[in-house]
Amino acid sequence: MPLRLPKRQRPGSTATRRSTVPSSSSSAPTIPKPSSVPPSAPLPTATPSTSTLAAPQGIARKGHYGAFLQEDQDLVFRLVNTLHRNLSIPVTAKIRILDTREATLAYALNVLRAGASILTVHGRRREQKGHLTGLADWSTIRWLRDQLPPETVLFANGNILEHGDLAKCLEATGADAVMSAEGNLSDPGLFAAPPADGDDAGRAYWRGRDGKGGWRVDEPEDEDAEQPARKKVKRDGGGGGGGKKKDKVTSPNYGGMQPHMFHLLRHFVSRHTDVRDMLAKARSGDLEAYEAILAAVERKVAEGLLEYERTDGKMFAEADTVLAA
Repeated sequence: MPLRLPKRQRPGSTATRRSTVPSSSSSAPTIPKPSSVPPSAPLPTATPSTSTLAAPQGIARKGHYGAFLQEDQDLVFRLVNTLHRNLSIPVTAKIRILDTREATLAYALNVLRAGASILTVHGRRREQKGHLTGLADWSTIRWLRDQLPPETVLFANGNILEHGDLAKCLEATGADAVMSAEGNLSDPGLFAAPPADGDDAGRAYWRGRDGKGGWRVDEPEDEDAEQPARKKVKRDGGGGGGGKKKDKVTSPNYGGMQPHMFHLLRHFVSRHTDVRDMLAKARSGDLEAYEAILAAVERKVAEGLLEYERTDGKMFAEADTVLAA
């Protein structure tokens, strides 16, 4: 979640909005990025603690946490306030909007009174997920901005699909900063401004004939960079024959590869279903399978660029027509 943290304003002053910037930018401040942690987890002394009260997943319902705490405002207050009173670092909180603006305002004020230093508002209700996701309600975030105390540091969340949406969100909501989750997972360069026309970005950025473009997912790593050491991975043995079953790969470094790549290649695999199938079959720790997927992506991107030139850019319009049929 790369973003620039705004300075807290004096009571009664107008909040100054700061644009989001990539964490690697030289203009980014040295303030550590927030991280989401459960209230009971040990916390590093330099990292703000985030109370995530917006998770709508079924596991959050079963565990009675995330967005499923919103009916118990007393518990929400005690959770945030306990962190605020017992930690020497700032406490931030993220909430979703409720069925009415008035209820959402009461929710936000409750979290702020509990001691949250920064309030992030996701402009969707708890029920808006999966096929029912829909659009985030920026107008409600703007209404909250106008109703909350002017010194409130407010972050907006939702509807961030490309870099241009950042400025639109700030303008529409009046928020101090923007948070992105799903959009940033599928486009890690979301917060990085595109190079100016005429700038030579090498292979890192592709711009089409219409001037639109994006940071390339197939950008190769620096060949001169030292490669990380790779340990031999143990895999599930399974099967019969009385052989000893091998240890299952449980490292989160491997377990997170498949979902992470599905996010990165979300738009790509909607067109190239064979790569989608390769990724679906890849097992945790099978690095050869993932390298084969990356090779397939590079090959298809190269073929697509040649086809783009051959059709004078019309291939995208034709493909979109087929997908919409």
